[in-house]
Amino acid sequence: MTRKLLMIPGPSEADPEVLPVLAKQVVAHYGDDFYKTYLDISNKLKQVFKTKNDTILLPAPGSAALEMAASNLIESNDKIAVLINGWFGELSQFLIESYGGKAIPIKFDYGAVIDLEKVKQTFANNDIKAIFIIHNDTSTGSYTNIKEISKIAKQFNSLVVVDAVSSFGGINIEVDNWNIDFCVGYASKALGGVPGVTPIAISKAFWDAALNRKKPAPGRMLNLACWDDAIKNWAYWGHPYPTTQSGSLILALDKALDIVLKEGLDARYERHKIVSKSLRECCKVMGIPPFTHESTASPTVTVLKGFTKDTDLKIRNMLEQKYNIMISKGLGYLFGQVVRIGHMGTSASYGHMSQTLMALGNCLLDLGISDKETVKEGTHVGLNILSKL
Repeated sequence: MTRKLLMIPGPSEADPEVLPVLAKQVVAHYGDDFYKTYLDISNKLKQVFKTKNDTILLPAPGSAALEMAASNLIESNDKIAVLINGWFGELSQFLIESYGGKAIPIKFDYGAVIDLEKVKQTFANNDIKAIFIIHNDTSTGSYTNIKEISKIAKQFNSLVVVDAVSSFGGINIEVDNWNIDFCVGYASKALGGVPGVTPIAISKAFWDAALNRKKPAPGRMLNLACWDDAIKNWAYWGHPYPTTQSGSLILALDKALDIVLKEGLDARYERHKIVSKSLRECCKVMGIPPFTHESTASPTVTVLKGFTKDTDLKIRNMLEQKYNIMISKGLGYLFGQVVRIGHMGTSASYGHMSQTLMALGNCLLDLGISDKETVKEGTHVGLNILSKL
């Protein structure tokens, strides 16, 4: 299989230092030595989440972590607000309703800036148990101001559940300062690890809600009552979780965290901002501007508009077949109208982004979407911004 550069919204390119960890001996996911490593990883995760809350590692994708939030929190007809300004917000609504909750959607146009007054009115008019928020929606290339929305939720004693899957390790998040109760991170997007294990930060208030339900939560693997039991009663033999973990994936996550913390969170976040700006400014010149307003433009993924279904497919195919670079299609109603380019973790670099900018410009030229001088000017603008790295 030909190696392709993954400039998609996930999985992203793994850091080269992470991959050798996977070639080492498979280790047991319990015992004194592994438990010490697990606790050490937990402390590192707390630095990225910026929290003193508990952290756990779920051996599953991010979508399963959101199911954990819903299945443990929601009881029949609980009112759960969901912020919707993109495709992933719509998925959260589906999840809430599938677990018997009464979803209270707070809807905006895809990629729109959130009207905080509308959020406040929704809480004032409903007895809301919790709100689900997508921190960074890869369907629109926009991120949301969690801090202000959470502040409103807390005025009404509501829990806050945040999907930080595509922001974790690439965009600042402050679980404690922003009063987030259940926050889902990720290993193989901006963190630069590999998929298969998902970090979660859980507040005491969320634990209390999960453990003091009127009716016990269903299932076992995603059931926080089972996790609580394992943490309390199985930790002594190094197994503080109710299911098998992948030791190899956890050690890979540990390495990725070391790389992130060595670079420094502030420096890492700034790198992502510079790389994303280089792509946006380059593409504006070349005639395919960002879908999202500059004030909410995501540092980890850019969505570009100005396509038809035909040119969307052609440009993705050309990039992959001619240049071995993968980008993504649009989601939801944006399918066929946009393309999505991820720049997360390792791919948020001068080398990967400059390669992508030049290949993208050549594709636009070949397809007649842009002319030679415009492509040249746009590439120059993008590379000039990248030079600040």
